[in-house]
Amino acid sequence: MYLGTLLYAVGLGSLAPIPGFVILVTGDALLVSRLIRRTDQLERTATSAQVRPRLPRLLPSFRPCFPAKGRSPNWKKAFRQESGKWGLLLTMIIFTIVLIDRVADYLVLASLLLWFLLNLPSFTRSLEH
Repeated sequence: MYLGTLLYAVGLGSLAPIPGFVILVTGDALLVSRLIRRTDQLERTATSAQVRPRLPRLLPSFRPCFPAKGRSPNWKKAFRQESGKWGLLLTMIIFTIVLIDRVADYLVLASLLLWFLLNLPSFTRSLEH
């Protein structure tokens, strides 16, 4: 998860000017390092053998982490949370084919709006608590 986040920042930063690239990658590296420290702290305090395999790692694990028995993965929530990244991927594919900046601009805007609309219920729930 963390390696993917860093690679995503490098890929997205490659579209920005050099100062933007440096700011984006540095900020993301700081965020990931903070999360790694937090994960290490949780791992040291976790006593249950069931909790440790579920903690995120810098490099992916060969053993998949599944939800507790009787619970299925929440695919709707996962798609909703990652919809912005999938929209940006689609934007880059289409931009690579047509090479028209205006098309990429509209698709990025549409991706962000779609992400916001899909995640709006999450925002309103978090404001209520």
